[in-house]
Amino acid sequence: MGDLFFADRFPFIDLNSGGSVAGYIANTKTILSQVNDTTKIIPGHGDLMDKAGLQRFLAMMEQTLVEVQAMKAQGLSADQAVAKGLSAQWKKWSWNFITEEKWIQTLYQA
Repeated sequence: MGDLFFADRFPFIDLNSGGSVAGYIANTKTILSQVNDTTKIIPGHGDLMDKAGLQRFLAMMEQTLVEVQAMKAQGLSADQAVAKGLSAQWKKWSWNFITEEKWIQTLYQA
């Protein structure tokens, strides 16, 4: 899957080139519909994965999007959302290229 899948890490979504969080989530769902429990998935970054790993990745995107949308609905600015941060369960998904801060900023623009 190359850079379309970052195993247990926040992904890069190129918003400036027409990418979108909704499109990324939709594409991940499409891929999930085409694999089975024995499929080996090779991510662009991270360890070899399987369908469960890709499902975990999708769940992270959907759940963190809900968190950030809730912050926006409460009237928080992007900077305030970054300062508040995501739930503790997502801290380990941050990495040197897409930090929690960058991921929140991406989701805030969704």
